[in-house]
Amino acid sequence: SGSAAGRLRLGGVWTVVVVTQVAATVIFTAGALLMWRQARLSGSLDASFVPTEYVDVLIGGRADLAAPDRFARIQDAVADIAQVAGVVDVTMADRLPLMTHGAMRVEVEGEAVAIDVSMPRVDTGFFDTFQAPILAGRPFRDADRSTAAGVIVDQAFAAEALGGRGAVGRRLRVVPPNVTTPPGPWLEIVGVVRS
Repeated sequence: SGSAAGRLRLGGVWTVVVVTQVAATVIFTAGALLMWRQARLSGSLDASFVPTEYVDVLIGGRADLAAPDRFARIQDAVADIAQVAGVVDVTMADRLPLMTHGAMRVEVEGEAVAIDVSMPRVDTGFFDTFQAPILAGRPFRDADRSTAAGVIVDQAFAAEALGGRGAVGRRLRVVPPNVTTPPGPWLEIVGVVRS
């Protein structure tokens, strides 16, 4: 079209096409990076337990683990499950191994880098149940449940966040995405588990 109106309409269409292509490229690239990150994480995990040998039971939710009265009822239910014939071991967690977890950003005291990690809450016998040996430090104790100040990290975290240097005794904290929200309390790394 030789008219100015025709050129303007064609220019608007091309603008929409270019913006759509750029948006699709950004979304595809971000999606590909997330998939690569998850594949890298999955590849670093040793799925040495046989999932068919385990049964998971949903009792309550994440908030129930934090409320003392509800947590006591959950413990009673878990004790009942332990009495079922054929049950070898019972533990509690708000998420299971190899599940995709919502990531939280944490920083390690004295380190310049903050990384995204998964921080499921687990019972004191969790690592024994899944036959995941503690390689350094110690497993959780019952006293850790009341203070909630200790964490156990895996080898992959120690390698990425600390360059493989000793993790036990170091402290980390959750850094919220909102800069106006203060960081969480410092938590001491009490053990390192196999990845």
